[in-house]
Amino acid sequence: MNRFRISENSLDLLLHLIHKNKIDISDIPIGLIAEEYLDYLKFMNSINVDFSNEFFIMAAKLVHIRSCSISSHFEEMDPREEITHILLDYLKKKDISSMLENRGVYQDSTDVIEDFFLPSFFELLDAFREIMKRRFKSWKIKSLPDRREEIVGFLQEKKEPLFDDLFDENIPEEIVAKFLSLLDLVRQGVIFIYQPLPEKSIKIKLK
Repeated sequence: MNRFRISENSLDLLLHLIHKNKIDISDIPIGLIAEEYLDYLKFMNSINVDFSNEFFIMAAKLVHIRSCSISSHFEEMDPREEITHILLDYLKKKDISSMLENRGVYQDSTDVIEDFFLPSFFELLDAFREIMKRRFKSWKIKSLPDRREEIVGFLQEKKEPLFDDLFDENIPEEIVAKFLSLLDLVRQGVIFIYQPLPEKSIKIKLK
């Protein structure tokens, strides 16, 4: 299987980290965010997730802001202001597009879920990281087979399993292959991943 290309950008990751850590967007602890941001990039690379150079550009910017924040030469202006303004502007646009996306997900389907929340890619990544942490202390990916047909068959049998139920193997390559195949099926519109409520367990079903 080739590397999976994500459609999310670096601002999506930053917003995810801010939400996850319950941080005030106007008072970002840049040291913490920069460290966690780099950690996400390392993990995505380790499981063959492909992301654009824009992520690395943002990483360099965060490191630069962090260095400016501890420099006595930047006392008059908070170096975090630029990234705060960018995030606030992006968040306004994102809220509108997310509302439209949620409204249209099931408009052509007879199987309607009345109330649901769509987990972001990075929320799925968090859930998957927890699975890998529970199963393996250390691992290295070598080859990744295609598991799309296996996932579809599983969902035809189980109907609407929890996200965790899909990953019952004990081989890292098999688990990562399933995760990337799952993401590809979501992108193709074959399956639907949702949460009944925020913070509730993620569910999967055929679309």
